[in-house]
Amino acid sequence: MPPQPSLSTDLTRDEKLRIARGELRRADADSLDLMIALASDPDPEVRDGAGQTLTTLSNERFAELIANPHFSASAARYLLDPGHVRAALLPQLLAHPATPDDAVSELAAKGSPEVLAALIEHLDLLKTQALEALKRNPAAQGRAKRPDGI
Repeated sequence: MPPQPSLSTDLTRDEKLRIARGELRRADADSLDLMIALASDPDPEVRDGAGQTLTTLSNERFAELIANPHFSASAARYLLDPGHVRAALLPQLLAHPATPDDAVSELAAKGSPEVLAALIEHLDLLKTQALEALKRNPAAQGRAKRPDGI
């Protein structure tokens, strides 16, 4: 597999736009990293195109990419960001060795009630730091002790 080009030096604006819009599809973890990087590009058209492409990827497609042995910590960090997280992917992300503990803790501290429910469902995959962050999450305040709210 050829190495991915460096975003800063090897890709033209046109190439970035084509990739961001999903016109050049490669179904591997390196492509996910490239798409995530383009979602932070300084060019708003590239950034918006990549963001839209990432939004339209199905949970099944993301699950395939997470299962790839080359799935990266930066991709896990992106998928655990409260603005991008999908509760259906949490079990696979929590179990993945590339997933950064601090990203899980950050999500536990700031996640929505839906995300909290998914994290609580998979407590066995959380480390102490994430459990402590979960306890401090404002969305968890005032909830009953049981996750079903009873």
